[in-house]
Amino acid sequence: MAEQQDFEAVFRVFDQDGSGAVEVGELEAMVRAVGGKRSGEQIRELLNELDYDLNGKLTYSEFARLCAELFSPGE
Repeated sequence: MAEQQDFEAVFRVFDQDGSGAVEVGELEAMVRAVGGKRSGEQIRELLNELDYDLNGKLTYSEFARLCAELFSPGE
């Protein structure tokens, strides 16, 4: 439960305009904030891979799915 709240808090930080979704510019800021060195094109490709509902934005549920995969214990 605490993990989900952490994900929500991080999501709100990067949802800079409060729209309820992270758009490409916000995703770029997120990647750079954690030390990522991806080009704008690579970030757009990442968004396309994660954008399950194809709305051009990363919704919280899509973000949470990504975090769960990234931060789950290895098998």
